[in-house]
Amino acid sequence: MDLRERGDGNQRHPWQIVRAKFFAELIQSHVELSTLTSLVDVGAGDGWFAQELLPLLPSSATVTCWDINYSPDDLEADLPERVIRSISRPNESEGLVTLLDVLEHIPDDAGFLRDELVPLVGKNGRLVISVPAHPRLFSDHATALGHERRY
Repeated sequence: MDLRERGDGNQRHPWQIVRAKFFAELIQSHVELSTLTSLVDVGAGDGWFAQELLPLLPSSATVTCWDINYSPDDLEADLPERVIRSISRPNESEGLVTLLDVLEHIPDDAGFLRDELVPLVGKNGRLVISVPAHPRLFSDHATALGHERRY
């Protein structure tokens, strides 16, 4: 969830639940989760989706939620074991990197992919990206959420 839309954290919109199920199934069908040592969720927001994947990962795997918009309170919050929040890009990941509905927030999307994401994914990592489609659907709501574009 985008941190701008955060509510009390206990209630999830049905869209979020369906979206999480879709991406979890997509990831499970293309990534051997039992071999992962790390997951980095870029632009993780409140980290709910990354934490939903945690039970699917080996007990030794870590989950890093990387979001430049975390407040000091977000960074100091109690989190499940093996979950880390960071405002700084983690080191290279040999595991899985997710970038779900984040790229539309970044002014220089190509530069971000080249300079930040490719080095993060590394040689043997996997990357899952999603973006909002159909530019003509760009709206005031998208602007309010800080979106730069649709694809």
